[in-house]
Amino acid sequence: MPLEQLADEAAGEKYGMILIDTNEATVAWFRGETVVPLWHDFSGIMGKHGQGGQSQRRFERGHEEQRKQWWRKIAEVAKQSFLASGITKVLVCGPGFTKQDMVKDNVLDYRFQVLALVDCEYTDDVAGPREAILRWKSSST
Repeated sequence: MPLEQLADEAAGEKYGMILIDTNEATVAWFRGETVVPLWHDFSGIMGKHGQGGQSQRRFERGHEEQRKQWWRKIAEVAKQSFLASGITKVLVCGPGFTKQDMVKDNVLDYRFQVLALVDCEYTDDVAGPREAILRWKSSST
């Protein structure tokens, strides 16, 4: 076993983190106070207000389909990023109900164990992970 791998295992378990809302998302891993952002992107999902010429139902269907595509994209990035690193325990974080909806929709890989759904305001790759870890630690103590 390579020396780096032994040192990595001795440092403790890595956890995955998915920060999500309808505008942006971040995928990162963390161990202790160390956070490593792996991916960050913006969704491009249209707003909730209707566009001219579209019926309300048609607009709602399009909005919902865009949200589900966004969740699938994030789930695929998380799967590729986390499983390659041996990470199976994840936090799903973000404001509002988007995180619950994503988990309920079963888009995450079956090998992931969702440790918690964490309410946090930020989903960017700088403030978001720090806030999510603080809130998770304070809620689990």
